[in-house]
Amino acid sequence: MYDITELNEKLVSELKEIADKLNVPKAEKLKKQELIYQILDIQAMQPAPAEAKPAKTENSSEEKKTNSRAQTKAARGKT
Repeated sequence: MYDITELNEKLVSELKEIADKLNVPKAEKLKKQELIYQILDIQAMQPAPAEAKPAKTENSSEEKKTNSRAQTKAARGKT
């Protein structure tokens, strides 16, 4: 996903390529700022990609508990 700062740094031709990939309607006729806002709007409406979501929210807390227990046992001299 692109943010507004990143999009503002791109050339119009680069923005048009991004807009084409996102299927922005009439992208070839839009000005730079219009392209940027259309890209941002479409990104906002699309669900986040699976890799961007934290995959191990439940496992992470469970792993922390396990690691904490192991550290506690080690500190007490138990294995």
